[in-house]
Amino acid sequence: YHVKNFRPQFLVLSGAPSSRPRLANFMSDISKGYGVMMCGQIIRDKYKVDQYMSENHILIANKIKAFHVPISAPTFRIGVRNLLQTNGLGVIKANTVILGYKHSWSKEAPHLVD
Repeated sequence: YHVKNFRPQFLVLSGAPSSRPRLANFMSDISKGYGVMMCGQIIRDKYKVDQYMSENHILIANKIKAFHVPISAPTFRIGVRNLLQTNGLGVIKANTVILGYKHSWSKEAPHLVD
């Protein structure tokens, strides 16, 4: 890719867009409407996936051009791996992964930060 035709395509591990709207807004500002942004959410309970399918209205209300991608997985690491392997559509695949941190990550036990 050349600098002139590079388009960032973000996979933002934000959870539900309603839980971290600032991260979604920030990444939308960086992309400036070019490329694709996907807000990935890992759900550890496979029966709760349907509850999070209506999160697209948050993105539309904030005028963020993005897709909400909920995925069910037993652990966070497996969920991230599955998102990385299955994201995108054809050549529209994420070339940049953004991870949002917890506010209290330095005070939490290592197994709770995951």
